[in-house]
Amino acid sequence: MAKVVRVCFAFDVDGRSLTEAKRRQGITMSPEMVKTLAEDQSIMFDRVLDFFASTGLRQTFFVTGKVAEDEPERMASALAAGHEIAFHGYSHMPLCHLSDAAEADEFDRTSDYFREKFGVRLLGMRAPSYSFGPRTPGNMRRSGMIYDSSAIDSVHPRFVPAGEAGYWEIPVRPEVDDWLHCVRLPELGYHAPIKSPDEVLAIYCDSFDRCYREAGCFVTVWHPFVTMSDRYRSVAPDLLHHIRQFDGVVFCTMQEIAAACEADLIPACSAGAAGRM
Repeated sequence: MAKVVRVCFAFDVDGRSLTEAKRRQGITMSPEMVKTLAEDQSIMFDRVLDFFASTGLRQTFFVTGKVAEDEPERMASALAAGHEIAFHGYSHMPLCHLSDAAEADEFDRTSDYFREKFGVRLLGMRAPSYSFGPRTPGNMRRSGMIYDSSAIDSVHPRFVPAGEAGYWEIPVRPEVDDWLHCVRLPELGYHAPIKSPDEVLAIYCDSFDRCYREAGCFVTVWHPFVTMSDRYRSVAPDLLHHIRQFDGVVFCTMQEIAAACEADLIPACSAGAAGRM
């Protein structure tokens, strides 16, 4: 059987919800960062849509419910272009730090909004800040979701039993998170100097090459205000050029990766949760 490596350039759209979530946690963002995060859900989101349109990609956005409510026209544009929108919390508060009722409300408010506004059922999720908690599988399944992408340090999907059913875990590797290389924000624990675009591209290419050798799924954790910023905007198209030189690569949404798992088209790891950040 020929090797098939599935790729999704997935973006987390935190926007102004991240500013508010950090405020609720006692962390005040600088005025410059507040402005940048407002652009994350507006002009930088538009840049992602333009990039996908120019390259013929249909991919996945993990969006908070609050951002979706603030930007209904942009959500409609993404859906009309064939992209998937998936759950990234409502408020961007860490799910594992919320009460039972508050976590359930995060799922319900976001799922209800997309169903009522766009007629869309959200089929997957990535927890804010990887904050997948013990109640999260139940809330996922209750909301009709079939996959999660909050686990780290693997490129191989796995089926995780949960109650009478279960879900597909589609993990990522930590080095594909753009915050780790491109953001210096000491108030949030990001103290390291930022890397150059060439350094970031080399890290992503090395990560993809390893994934390709392992016949895994290459999924990014990118953010519009980072990867589409003037400084790093060349990285995504350069990585795309690198990836398209390999045979057997299929770009798809996260929902399509989960469907391929369900159809036994992707070798899955044994059941169980991967490491979480």
